[in-house]
Amino acid sequence: MHRTADVHHRPVWHWLTPMLALLGGLMLALLPTSAMAQEVSFPDVGGDSAHANGVEWMAGQGISIGFTDGTFRPFDDVSRGQMASFLDRALDLPEGDPADFSDVDIDSTHGQAIANLAAAEITLGFDDGTFRPFDDVSRGQMASFLDRALDLPEGDPADFSDVDADSTHGQAIANLAASGITQGFGDGTFRPELNVARAQTASFVYRGLTTEVKLLGWNDFHGRIGTSDSPDAAYFSTHLNTIRDAQPNTLFVDAGDLVGATPVLSNLFYDEATVDVMNAIGLDIQTVGNHEFDRGQDEILRRRDGGCFNGDCDYREGAPFDGQDFTTLSTNVTVDETGEALTQPYEIIDVDGVDIGFIGVTTEGTPEVVSPTGIEGLSFAPEAEAVNETVPLLQDAGADVIVVLMHEGGRQSGDANSCEDRRGAAASITTQFDDAVDVVVEGHTHEAYVCNEEDGPLITQADEYGNMFTDISLAFDAEGEMVLRRGWNREVTQDVEPDPEVVEVIEFYDDLAGDALEEIVGHSEVEIPRTTREEESIQGNLATDALIDQYVDQDIDFAFQNSGGLRADLTTLDQDEDGLYPIRLADVLEVWPFGNIVALAEVDGPLLEEILQNGVEEIGGGRFIQVAGLRIEYSIDDTADGDFPRGVIETVEYWNHPDFDDGEEVDLSASSTYRIAMNDFMSVGGDNYPDIRDEVFSLSEPLELVVEQYLRDNSPVNPQIEGRIVGPQ
Repeated sequence: MHRTADVHHRPVWHWLTPMLALLGGLMLALLPTSAMAQEVSFPDVGGDSAHANGVEWMAGQGISIGFTDGTFRPFDDVSRGQMASFLDRALDLPEGDPADFSDVDIDSTHGQAIANLAAAEITLGFDDGTFRPFDDVSRGQMASFLDRALDLPEGDPADFSDVDADSTHGQAIANLAASGITQGFGDGTFRPELNVARAQTASFVYRGLTTEVKLLGWNDFHGRIGTSDSPDAAYFSTHLNTIRDAQPNTLFVDAGDLVGATPVLSNLFYDEATVDVMNAIGLDIQTVGNHEFDRGQDEILRRRDGGCFNGDCDYREGAPFDGQDFTTLSTNVTVDETGEALTQPYEIIDVDGVDIGFIGVTTEGTPEVVSPTGIEGLSFAPEAEAVNETVPLLQDAGADVIVVLMHEGGRQSGDANSCEDRRGAAASITTQFDDAVDVVVEGHTHEAYVCNEEDGPLITQADEYGNMFTDISLAFDAEGEMVLRRGWNREVTQDVEPDPEVVEVIEFYDDLAGDALEEIVGHSEVEIPRTTREEESIQGNLATDALIDQYVDQDIDFAFQNSGGLRADLTTLDQDEDGLYPIRLADVLEVWPFGNIVALAEVDGPLLEEILQNGVEEIGGGRFIQVAGLRIEYSIDDTADGDFPRGVIETVEYWNHPDFDDGEEVDLSASSTYRIAMNDFMSVGGDNYPDIRDEVFSLSEPLELVVEQYLRDNSPVNPQIEGRIVGPQ
């Protein structure tokens, strides 16, 4: 449960030892953890800026508080006098006698700081006896300032095309590069003559005086690895590698639902494709989500340890499956028979001197959303209780930082880097955590937020499906105290080259899947063309009937499908010798190409009516609704403007409902509640449907796989127009 990661950080306190002795036991004047800076407060420094951490750290330590107008002016050049003040405050230098520089008055703005640097032999000035406090500082001069200030060990000549090892600042630049304080520019240059800006200065000093560890966190990936034509995970890997190149002290962590509810390419191979992709990317550690139990508890262990599903590798054409290279944690899922955790409960990773303790925790509500057979003999303890029982174990083992990977989450009302009106299960759970918890990486609710309050941990979540990840920076001073804790959600764009190693893994599974996509999964007695967007369709009836049928154990009353989510004909092959239309897996994927997850929700009568009204708001638009379990009749509002006729719901009646007669009125009052099924796109406000995320009690399987199973269970199908949707006659 304790391992050393294959990452390296700069042990700053080792570099500082000679300097501290030189300065008589000088200590860095960095604030304690409780006073660490919380967020960049300068309007001209973006939260996603490459220098945001340095600026925040300097502001939090009082090294630079910006200007009186509240700005930091990140692109302004730094003068030699300003640099003296930065270093003086950062190092808390002892007061020196007035410096013997002809152009420095001890009573001037930077006079005492210059004197202090001179007394510490960090600066010697120029040969003519001047310091030139108003001259700009070049990048080369900056290197020499920091080299002398930190007494850096001598490094080999730096691999910069424009730096001569024998030049004035050549050795200092080499020392900074060897110590990881600078990497230069992307073109292989250092540009020693270029003036250094204030934001760059912040980064130089920050990297020189702290040790930074990064955690790249994400959640609810659900096997969205992509395909050879669109290798989604390979783009993420490129972004991750860019960060790793800049900061080798980087760990990639996951907050659950890495697999389960996965698209076909991963699902066909029992999510082994996702595991192999994560191995290629370099996932370090994950927690167990509820969807990890989709195929039962034994599969969690098989994916971890390797070996083929049911012991037969035919589906892999004989190729072995080696299992995970990453660790799976959950401290609150225990085996009743032994009382032990099903998986490893916690782990400490030594990042070259910083011991980071990880606790995994799974939503206590897992038994409510997975098959009982998959969790038989397991218990799910309350999240906060389990975390608080584990914290002392990590402390006794010497953890410097405690990070909780929790598959439970909340919601908030702001953008992806806000924390406005935070609510939901996790919002309550985290208030019960031991004060020793520093960071919580959350999942389960498919939301995005960054919450960093002084009296609690940093709490993050990064949306879903690999669309985003949280860049978490933790910085430590020479005494090992945390002096910066900051998270920022970053989008995964596809404007980079995909990681070829990851693409190779995806192509391997693509090739294996070729024959599988041609598999006949069902038959139909009738042709099933693509649905129209202005009336009831047999394709829409099949789609919604599939939801009712496959979730019968959830007592679903009504099911809905937006017509714009049905993208192709379902029957594309000629009739067979029995007069039936074969349906291939590839056909199913063409009709439902978006990888939508089925959302199960409980709504009251008024919210149900709002959903139905939106469904007829544009007759001919993508939002036009397809239904099961009820029948709607609508009229047309002749006064409405817009590109499509506007329908108005007139009646809502039960239709093919197991508990009510056809034609019986559906109660739309606030006192009534109904269980409904729809795709997650509709549930979060897609096509202008009401956002019912707070009413969703389960995000289940990919919609296309639900339809596939329905076809396998019920073929030959024979969907018909039944009068479920009735417009003006």
